[in-house]
Amino acid sequence: MLNLRQRRLLQALLNEHESQTIDFFAQRIEVSVRTLHKDLDEIERFVNGSEVSLLRKAGVGIKLSGSHEERQRVLNERLIGVESIDPLSTRLRRMKITTKLLNSKDGTSLIKLSEEFMVARTSIVADLEKIEEWGRVYALRLVRDRDGTRVVGNEKDIRHALAGLIGEFNLLETEEMDRYNAKSRVDIATQYRLRHLFPDVDPESVEEIILDAEKHLNYRINDVSYTVLLTHLLILIQRVRFGETLNQEALASTYDEIPSEIASRTASYISREIESRFQCMIPETEVRFIAMYLMCLGIQSSYTNLETQEYVLDIDDTIKETTRDIIERVSTIAQIDLTKDKPLYYGLMTHIKPMMSRLRYGILLRNPLLEQIKSQYSPIFSILYLLTPYFEEKFGTPVNDDELSYMAIHLQAALERCVSNKRVIIVCPEGIGFSRFLANRISRFVSSIEIVDIVSLGKLNKMDFREIDFIISTVPIKQVPIPVLRVSSLAGFDDIRNVNNFIIEQSFHKPRLVFESLKKVLDEKLILTGLNHLDRNEILNLACDRLESLGRVKSGFRKSVFHREQTIPTCLGNGIAIPHGKEEFVLTSSIMILCCDHDVDWGNGSARLMFLIAVNFTGETDTKEVLTDLYNVIDTPMLIQQLKNARNADEVLALFA
Repeated sequence: MLNLRQRRLLQALLNEHESQTIDFFAQRIEVSVRTLHKDLDEIERFVNGSEVSLLRKAGVGIKLSGSHEERQRVLNERLIGVESIDPLSTRLRRMKITTKLLNSKDGTSLIKLSEEFMVARTSIVADLEKIEEWGRVYALRLVRDRDGTRVVGNEKDIRHALAGLIGEFNLLETEEMDRYNAKSRVDIATQYRLRHLFPDVDPESVEEIILDAEKHLNYRINDVSYTVLLTHLLILIQRVRFGETLNQEALASTYDEIPSEIASRTASYISREIESRFQCMIPETEVRFIAMYLMCLGIQSSYTNLETQEYVLDIDDTIKETTRDIIERVSTIAQIDLTKDKPLYYGLMTHIKPMMSRLRYGILLRNPLLEQIKSQYSPIFSILYLLTPYFEEKFGTPVNDDELSYMAIHLQAALERCVSNKRVIIVCPEGIGFSRFLANRISRFVSSIEIVDIVSLGKLNKMDFREIDFIISTVPIKQVPIPVLRVSSLAGFDDIRNVNNFIIEQSFHKPRLVFESLKKVLDEKLILTGLNHLDRNEILNLACDRLESLGRVKSGFRKSVFHREQTIPTCLGNGIAIPHGKEEFVLTSSIMILCCDHDVDWGNGSARLMFLIAVNFTGETDTKEVLTDLYNVIDTPMLIQQLKNARNADEVLALFA
């Protein structure tokens, strides 16, 4: 079975009527000579036994035997059904067709695409249906008429689609690693994507421009923002070369902020360098577009020199108020006062300002550590997820997981700053040597701890525990009035991590098993269990039907719930999802509990327990308390498991009694 690269080589052989050298085909397919020889071996096996053969002659070159018609007939017969057993090639083909459609003003046809990618027309039809569905997310249309098949949409949306395609373009084929730029700050997989999506623009030259801009700024752009900026500039250069530029009217209606002085100056420098290196004219609208991108990446003021206080003076009062409001809401739900943490206030504010621009203009700043943050900092990430209805009302658009994860980093750091030193005693009956080793190792890796004493089990009975927070022991201990944390005698890294987590839990976790505020909005009619064999849409429709029939939401609530799920799915992880709709459609704040007996595909994970949130943050003083209770529910693994196992509404309500 041939991969897509080998099919390209096969197509190149088909197009040549005379023998051509190995170097000729290596340059045509953009692979090394060594890789080409391996691919030729695969092609030789592929055509073996047919009326077509691969002819190799030293000093002459290589070619396929037979007439063009014979070769085409054999290849078509042998390629039938290949895509059905080669899903990776199918995905890559669709990505390349999408790129072709986005980058071409002229229409193409089923015949041309079928011949180029060497698959049946029915496969191309299926590809175009998938591409059309994908394009709707970016407000693009796939038009099929006498002029051919082409993508139609405004320039801004086409550029967003190209940027989005980068993240979906998978490294599906084995490539020669030595063909990549080892000095690049962009990872190899992204280099592969950029090279295939923008074959006529040299990424290394664009990287040199960005590096020079950094020198002028006296500031190093972080690697995530660096990749976003590189991608945008490659798209800009390619679109300008195609004669597609942003006009003044479109720019004014979409990007109506006034760029900062440093962003404008840097954008002008970058545009001049592009004009010089790529021999193309960059109109003023594109210069301003570059400036807007720089602002969205946070490169916009003297904050580039870390003068935080001066930077804050330039921030709008609305952003300052929003930052304070977010910190207050997180503090309320987590039951920890973070409002006096100045580093959190300044750090979160400097993230929120460019974030609001990114959300407004549809620019995605991916976080490569997203899954790790969701896993390791799940409590704080859960709080931010619970606040997503508030964020959507505040920012006017859904906030994606990547942006939430960046906020989570600031908040997690603040939580850890709140940890006061814990006074502990160590119990280790293995002897003085092990005891000293254990104490030294824990002291070395756990900074927020003070080891008061190392004692034996016998001495433990005579200890005064009033000034001790907890015990670290290598053996089980019972009948003591303070918590005991068990570790191994060697205190491995798992033990160290457990000690750190235990300290944070002891500092912040306040058992709350009453849930008074949550019980006020719970009702047996708002609990659905045994949702057998239903998918996500069916479950949400059933839940929205119930809320509407009870008069708790307006009819527009359902549409807002589905829009949120289609834009950014709401699976939190650990088998939990928290779908929600806009508060403007909420008549009475409600929390629905939905329990399934099977895993439901929720778009970004699977879920068995869903909390449908319908809350109004305006004028209802209990809303924050309700979310605090809900956070404590989500943060209590035993209760979550009991809810997943509940068979009816009475069993669910009993858990909150």
